[in-house]
Amino acid sequence: MAKQTRDEGKFVELEGAEMGKVVVRFPPEASGYLHIGHAKAALLNQFYQQSFSGQLILRFDDTNPAKENAHFEEVIEEDIRRLQVEWDRMSRTSDHFDALLDFCEQLLSTGKAYVDDTEAEQMRKEREERVESRNRGNAVEQNMALWGQMLKGSERGQQCCVRVKIDMRHNNGALRDPTIYRCKSESHVRHGDKYKVYPTYDFACPIVDSLEGVTHALRTTEYMDRDEQYYFICDALGLRKPRIWAFARLNMTHTVMSKRKLTWLVEQGIVSGWDDPRMPTVRGIIRRGLTVEGLKQFILAQGGSRSVVTMEWDKVWAFNRKVIDPVASRYTALDGTSATLVPVKIRQFVEEEYRRVPLHPKKPDGDSKEVWFSPDLLVERTDADCFKVGDTVTFVNWGNMKVAEVRRDEGEDGGRMASVEVDLDLDNKDYKKTMKVTWLANHAENFAINTVRYDHLISKSIIGKEEDWKELVNRDSVHVGTLLAEAALKSVKCGDIFQIQRKTFFICDENTSTSMTLIEIPDGKESKKETEANPSLIKTKTPKTGPIDLTIDESDFPTFRANLPSTFFRCSVDESSASFDFPTFRANLPSTFFRCSVDESSASFENNDFPTFRANLPSFFSRCSVDESPRSLRNSDFPTFRANLPSSFFRRSVDESSASFDFPTFRANLPSTFFRCSVDESSASFENNDFPTFRANLPSTFFRCSVDESSASFENNDFPTFRANLPSSFSRCSVDESPRSLRNSDFPTFRANLPSSFFRRSVDESSASLENNNFPTFRATSVDESSQSLRNTDFPTFRGPSSLFQTSVDESPKSPACKHFRHTVLVEKSPKLAYKPKLIRPNPASPSVVQLGLRRSQRTRLPRLLSHMGQKAQYKHDKDGNQVLVGVSEVVVNDRLLKKHRMLDIVTASRKEQESKHRKQIAKRKRRCQRTMHHISEVDEEED
Repeated sequence: MAKQTRDEGKFVELEGAEMGKVVVRFPPEASGYLHIGHAKAALLNQFYQQSFSGQLILRFDDTNPAKENAHFEEVIEEDIRRLQVEWDRMSRTSDHFDALLDFCEQLLSTGKAYVDDTEAEQMRKEREERVESRNRGNAVEQNMALWGQMLKGSERGQQCCVRVKIDMRHNNGALRDPTIYRCKSESHVRHGDKYKVYPTYDFACPIVDSLEGVTHALRTTEYMDRDEQYYFICDALGLRKPRIWAFARLNMTHTVMSKRKLTWLVEQGIVSGWDDPRMPTVRGIIRRGLTVEGLKQFILAQGGSRSVVTMEWDKVWAFNRKVIDPVASRYTALDGTSATLVPVKIRQFVEEEYRRVPLHPKKPDGDSKEVWFSPDLLVERTDADCFKVGDTVTFVNWGNMKVAEVRRDEGEDGGRMASVEVDLDLDNKDYKKTMKVTWLANHAENFAINTVRYDHLISKSIIGKEEDWKELVNRDSVHVGTLLAEAALKSVKCGDIFQIQRKTFFICDENTSTSMTLIEIPDGKESKKETEANPSLIKTKTPKTGPIDLTIDESDFPTFRANLPSTFFRCSVDESSASFDFPTFRANLPSTFFRCSVDESSASFENNDFPTFRANLPSFFSRCSVDESPRSLRNSDFPTFRANLPSSFFRRSVDESSASFDFPTFRANLPSTFFRCSVDESSASFENNDFPTFRANLPSTFFRCSVDESSASFENNDFPTFRANLPSSFSRCSVDESPRSLRNSDFPTFRANLPSSFFRRSVDESSASLENNNFPTFRATSVDESSQSLRNTDFPTFRGPSSLFQTSVDESPKSPACKHFRHTVLVEKSPKLAYKPKLIRPNPASPSVVQLGLRRSQRTRLPRLLSHMGQKAQYKHDKDGNQVLVGVSEVVVNDRLLKKHRMLDIVTASRKEQESKHRKQIAKRKRRCQRTMHHISEVDEEED
């Protein structure tokens, strides 16, 4: 494959691909214009064709005469050429109609297919219920007779279709006897009325792919359910099977991709046509200024991903800007007319003349333009209003000038800017700290141009399944303006892309002798502009300590938010006033309520200051998903407190839309302690009618977490039982409680032994974060185990079964050596086992083992190292489920090398040497306390 650049995504090698032998195809249906989604498919096929020096087939899928016409074939060819995609050969599915008929008759004659006259609605119902058609067992002769009626297009034949026998009980609906042929009365664009029956795409595609020598069929992931059907047809007919390679379908925000919906927009006159710059069609986006190279870079940046996501248009335009910025010419145009612009007079003598100026400032030896220089200039009023006497201003393409005099009209606030006088300061080459302005000569051949800026066609980013997309159409998405441009701009041609200096990029849409129209090209910074327009979206870094001004009113909320430490706002906040009258509601809450899921460590505030700080916050601040564990309120007060909240309060990081079920009523009837979480309670988890019952039957203490309760964790029928049997102390955290974390049988016991103070974290403990076998270690390091959480003396008990918490993370702030160890290994006790207190500690959960401090890599290597020394050590589970290293007979653990090399020195020693060393360690302990080595005595006979 071709070498991958940094901006390209990760592409998966085509399985079985050989250099020079790869054949791919792009099969559009000639029923509409190509849009950006089709462009992705075409460009990906071209990418693999070029990477393997293969062939690309452009094949028109003309199996539905009711939709196709010759006009669409022509425009598709034009659009593909616009994308600079070159095909090696062109074909049509209709070229193989006779062969497809023969293959269908072959299936009928061998009993692998049958003719079905079941009505369409009844057939759909039978497929859903997995019921075989009454015609499935018809004799071959009867099927062939009905097939003959279909070929003639008779009234009887038009009531029938041909279905291939696969498996009506299959879980994949695409394999429940799919239709492969049906009658069509419309004339074909190439064959007229020659054929009365036409193959379906699913039947024709694998056959034609095989006949045309396609080696790899690239399809979007929405066809993955049909992959088995694709291969079944090839096997049933004895054809060579091409390899299928799936990629993600391209979805874009603020638009629709359906041909039916796009056709409606054109027919209703909402857009000017299929090439309207607001349309996602290839013609529309190119007319708006998207370059083919920019589109290619955007497509290649996605790589071979199969994750279906909705992409922002900003991403596309950002790639486009990278392409056009280095090459686009620069011109000057001012916002206004000669009457509204501010005149600037140069007090020194300046000869009026044309001078050659480079079209691109970074290409002084490239093309140039003529600029008229004059002592009488025009600048935009917004620039002139910033002029102050004595300021140095840089006039682009000229040099520095000093403001000598500023005149204003009479009026309030000093009046409007009337004129400015400046002095040349061309010897001053310091342009770093000066104001930059663009200008025009007042008496040059300036002319007016029209500019058009387009907004999104759909006002909402992503259209909901239950929403009427027609109501979201933005009918005020065209904004026309006027600029006064320099004479050099008259030379541009339609389709040229250039930049108006200090404004943005434009593409020339029309240039006649009487008028010029430019279309503004988005720069990929729309989200930044929205942030600038709405200061509440600005993320401002502030010092971690220091006073915070809380004396504000509601109108100052954006400023208030911006001044808070960034770590404060780590929550899912719906701060819109659309929910209800939040300020009044919040004002009645106790101050201790506002414990949200944020980092409240000493980095943000002093712990002892936090309650006071929260109590002084304006009431409308705390629109977030909060941790309302006993740390926030007294348990006895909690039910009463929550019961007084209006049901509309609980509209935070959950999908509680009416599309799921009647949420307000459902929530109002739940016990007050229910709402201690921010969960995904969408219909994706359970059937709508089951969810309320399921949640209502769970203990109230369950809902103190942010969990993934989707069916991916447990089978639906198992989940309620599993959750209901958990102790109440379990559900005070946001964890992934899927079977991948721990065995179900171990979970209740493990959680029951933990004190409530453990659950003061909201961590991402999903299996996506780390390898499954590392999960216990990850859990142990994801909690706040500082001395502020619990007493050090309680820590061993708090840690619970050591099989989960195999760690020694800052368990003793006074033991500096502990920071070197992030894992422990449970080792079976042995009279020959010597250890340091910082490395090996007793394990209170199991008296028969000790804890050996190790690094993660050393933990996995330890049995292998011991094996080299003749000790057959291995990990086993004891009766309590703990993972214990057994078979260790002689081990000395020395931490001196650890301090120097951060490694463990494991050596063997004889029994006599070992016992002598133990005695010395005991004596040293008495003299030097914690710095001596502890001796593990043999298990006393009394213990037996």
